[in-house]
Amino acid sequence: MSSASVLTFKRTNASKRLGTGSWNSPVVTASLNSSIIRCPTYLGALRCGRAMTDIRSQPCSACPYRQDCPSGLWEPHEYDKLPPYDAETFAQPFAPFMCHATNDHMCNGWAVCHTNRGGRYELVALRLLGISADDVPRESVPLFRSGAEACAHGKRDVAAPSVEARAAADRLTRKYPRLRGDDVTDDTA
Repeated sequence: MSSASVLTFKRTNASKRLGTGSWNSPVVTASLNSSIIRCPTYLGALRCGRAMTDIRSQPCSACPYRQDCPSGLWEPHEYDKLPPYDAETFAQPFAPFMCHATNDHMCNGWAVCHTNRGGRYELVALRLLGISADDVPRESVPLFRSGAEACAHGKRDVAAPSVEARAAADRLTRKYPRLRGDDVTDDTA
């Protein structure tokens, strides 16, 4: 598989009008097959008064926490974002991990995986949003037990993604126009 078939993300500053609100905040730019997409970061959404505090009810098919998600679907730096949430609560990133597919929700796999550890490993991002462990959906598909496990699995085939990983990337770009770089305001239809 060529590297053009792998989704890549980088942080930039740009203005993008989505829906009814204007987003003049840092965005994450993603590219697939040389197409560019822009999706607001969570903190940018907070600054614009559009906090996204819902956790997906089910993990998406491309969730890096799913054990059945093909390895090599995402760029290595996307997988590198998972292990920091394995740390004790005080040492975790404050920002929630948003779903790659539908960035208007927090990642189900992230919330379920890390909430299952409890105690001193509770997600600080959920605490800051006032979301308790009781509000997190229950595990519905097999998930990795940590961000480190999910990261190791995801990075294993980055150099040579499988047919399944390439098909998943193609499916995502067909289902979510924003991943193709199309100028659309709603990718939930």
